[in-house]
Amino acid sequence: MIKKAFLEVLSEGDANGAPFTFPIPTFKVFSSNDRLFDIEGSSVSRQLWELTRKTGAPYFANYTNRPEDSAISMCCFIGSQCVIVKDRYGKIRKQTLRHLAERGEEVEVFFNGQWVRARPVKVPYDDEFITIRLRNGVEIHVTKDHIHRTIDGLKTTTELKIGDKLTLNKYPMRDGNLGTYELGYFIGTYVAEGCMLVSGGKITIRFTFGAHELNSIERIKSFIESLGYKATVHKQKNCEAIDVDVTSKTLVSLIRDYVKGQRATEKALTPKWLTMSEEFRRGLWDGWLEHDGTRRKEAYTSSKQLALDMMEVAVSIGEYVNYRSLTTNKNNYLNRERILHTIHVCMLGKKIYTDADDDYVYVPITDIEVTDSRHMHDGYAYCLEVDTDEHLFSLPNGLVTHNCRLNIDLDEVRGTGLWNIGSSTGSLAINTINLNAIACKARRDNIDFFDLLRDVCDLTAKMLLKRKDYILYGYEHGLLPYTRGYINTLETFFLTIGLVGAADAYVNYCHEGIDDIKEFTDFCVKVLNTVNERVEDYKANSGWKLWNVEQSPAEGAAHSLARRDRRIYHCYTGGITGNEYLTNSTHLPVDTQLTLEHLNHRSRTDNLYSGGTLLNFYTSEVMDKVRVMFLVKRLMVKNQLPYVAYTPTFKVCPVHGYAGIGIERCKDCGRELVNYTRVVGYIRPTTRFNPGQLRQFMDRRYSSA
Repeated sequence: MIKKAFLEVLSEGDANGAPFTFPIPTFKVFSSNDRLFDIEGSSVSRQLWELTRKTGAPYFANYTNRPEDSAISMCCFIGSQCVIVKDRYGKIRKQTLRHLAERGEEVEVFFNGQWVRARPVKVPYDDEFITIRLRNGVEIHVTKDHIHRTIDGLKTTTELKIGDKLTLNKYPMRDGNLGTYELGYFIGTYVAEGCMLVSGGKITIRFTFGAHELNSIERIKSFIESLGYKATVHKQKNCEAIDVDVTSKTLVSLIRDYVKGQRATEKALTPKWLTMSEEFRRGLWDGWLEHDGTRRKEAYTSSKQLALDMMEVAVSIGEYVNYRSLTTNKNNYLNRERILHTIHVCMLGKKIYTDADDDYVYVPITDIEVTDSRHMHDGYAYCLEVDTDEHLFSLPNGLVTHNCRLNIDLDEVRGTGLWNIGSSTGSLAINTINLNAIACKARRDNIDFFDLLRDVCDLTAKMLLKRKDYILYGYEHGLLPYTRGYINTLETFFLTIGLVGAADAYVNYCHEGIDDIKEFTDFCVKVLNTVNERVEDYKANSGWKLWNVEQSPAEGAAHSLARRDRRIYHCYTGGITGNEYLTNSTHLPVDTQLTLEHLNHRSRTDNLYSGGTLLNFYTSEVMDKVRVMFLVKRLMVKNQLPYVAYTPTFKVCPVHGYAGIGIERCKDCGRELVNYTRVVGYIRPTTRFNPGQLRQFMDRRYSSA
């Protein structure tokens, strides 16, 4: 609903109907069957393509036809998998991975007695999940490439076999200082023996005990009276059971804070127990275990969810337990089979938990099943990215699992044209290299273009390092205090080298026009390889590991640099005198027809950058949203283009707002309309373009679907 509302706001525009120029929403496309293309079944998809048709605001990031590690690999679980997390306010709660991913919040996740920083991750996944069952009753659904910590080291799901021993927590959760042992015992006893009776608008809380449970009767009665309420004890008719009753709205509310479900088969715990002290949780466990079974070491319930909840309570206080379900025969008052769920307390070193070391315990796998569980999930796999050396976190049932891996290794940026996928990262400083000026100087002074390019790269790197030192000094001394509240360190940010004017450089250095696109492509590839080689050296020797190469937008600089080049070198640039411009990065000139050869050029060059790439499909053609969707889909699936944007030139009336495409005057007032289009990145009215960008707009060759 939030996505749909966001897209509707962008589509409607501001109070005057003019389009918003910021933000630029980016949508990731992973396959030709991506849900973004479900225009019939998804209202969000329909709204997205209506916005795209209307203004071209969205970007589309292309993950189709890419290696697995171009997105996020080892993303592990179905979305319903829960984890215990602590938010930035210190509140502990249990959430599904899907919920965390939708909110996109960074949290701390519980791991073997401590909390570690984590952020949720989700990726499309349309394959089978693997169901793994352990000897203690734990069951998980994971992807085939998920990594598991075993007693013998790390193994992927496909490498596991029955008998392998997975890792479990050894240390309890010691957070929380609310709640006493007696309060926990009271709640645990209610879970086992309690119910609520409604009569005449009043709710009576009833605990039912056997006649021999005199200590429990006295204990519950005394606790109720210690809170200032009256408890009545009476024997049931025709049986030996004894009831302890109390009528109190406060106690009803107290119990409902921790327990949900009225019937025995529906009872379960609310997540509030997670926020309570270890002492309370111990009382909750003891109260339930003492009353919901025939033996101290094993408890029974007809509610599977309650059994699983109590297993998590046990794990949180350092108990080792085994969950199993069994079917009883028909010899009961209902004369039908019943399913009972049992929690059995185990001893460390015996039977199930035979192996342990200083930090973990280990439990064997009893079953591995390939499950066509696509009906169980939403087309995605989910996990957490954990900020630790071991990359481990714990599930609520105590299982220790490996986290996912992000595609951007901050020590090594791969060239895919896809950028800024990780959180808390971006460019700390950017310097753009004017390739045209290098070409003109090399030609005038008879210097090799690529030798001069290497020298300019080295000069650029020195400038970036000085800029970095200046920013870090200010940051450490109080600069950007608001940003510091969200970003602990700037050490995850990049120093960025940008490029502009390759097309102009090629004409001036090679003394010829761009008649052969393949030759120009080879030139651009050599330029990018040269810059990337220098960047690898900076990573290794500059003291700062994070560098990347981007296509610089150069919306303003493209004009001013072109004027400077013409004045100094009397060379070729795009445009005419007074309206000159440099062509963006390694793009072909804007008047080049968008052909398959053009698309091949962009696929080869864009993938040598680590960011900033964008193919604009410029059009002045009126198209419906279905045709726009199929156009974008085809551009992405059939090519290796990292980013695509559908960029119409549309008209806006200063008074009545958005008017449409291919219209000259406002139908309401007859005013002349203003052209809006994407200058490079942002949508702007052409009346605000500088002379060079305005000339570039006039030189554009529009494409037809």
